[in-house]
Amino acid sequence: MTVFITKTAQGHLEELVASGQIHSRRFRLILKGVAQAMPILEIQFDMIPSDDDAFLRQAGFEIYIDRNSKKHADGAIIDFLETPFGGTLTVENPYRI
Repeated sequence: MTVFITKTAQGHLEELVASGQIHSRRFRLILKGVAQAMPILEIQFDMIPSDDDAFLRQAGFEIYIDRNSKKHADGAIIDFLETPFGGTLTVENPYRI
């Protein structure tokens, strides 16, 4: 299983850790739903790992993926996009259901 974190997202995550906005270098990817046959994955901070989570280490961060989301998270790309209102972390998945 592979999850990619872009350099832009990595930089933003590092800023969140340094500023204390997130309290650890770990997060979970969870499946929030499906839209137009595309899985919608979300990042969840301040979580407690579960025994059945998949675990990856990427760009100095620990990524946990719950068992219901595993098949949808493979190949996901975590990015940070600047917007007129600030910015947002996004999770793109190139696979249709």
